Formats: sequence, C-alpha cells, structure tokens
Amino acid sequence: MAWQVPHGAVPDEDEQARYLTELLDIFEDEGVDTALWFTFAGYSRPGEQDLGSYGVVRMLDEKRWEPKKVFHTMAARYQRG
Repeated sequence: MAWQVPHGAVPDEDEQARYLTELLDIFEDEGVDTALWFTFAGYSRPGEQDLGSYGVVRMLDEKRWEPKKVFHTMAARYQRG
C-alpha cells in the first residue's frame, strides 16, 4: 500500500469517531438513506501498525481483534435508528 503513516503521528481514536459522526450528521441532513464504513479491520496492520488503518477494529494478531472507539460510536449511532 502506498499510504504511509506520517513520521511523528500520534494515535487519536477520538478523531476517527468524530469524523464518522460529522459525516453521518451531514448525510442525515442531506437525506442520504445509507452510508457504509468501508473497512472493518486493517488485517495487514496489526498491533502498533494500526495507526495506518481505517478499520473500526484493531487487529491484535491474525485472528483476534478489539473494537476501537469508532466501533462503539457507530453502534450507538445506528442503535438510535
């Protein structure tokens, strides 16, 4: 993959959750019926490499994952349906 994490980047799960919330608010205001997040997990970026992943979960190893803040934000947002 060509995209690389910038040197000195710091993990900020709040930013990803905020981005999702802002977009869903806009889509709702504009009458969009469906919006999907395009990545469940960055399977090729486990552990510390997750900083470069768009996934809603963090891969701990090849089989185990844990939800990130955006996962919970998404669940809460869709639950209010």
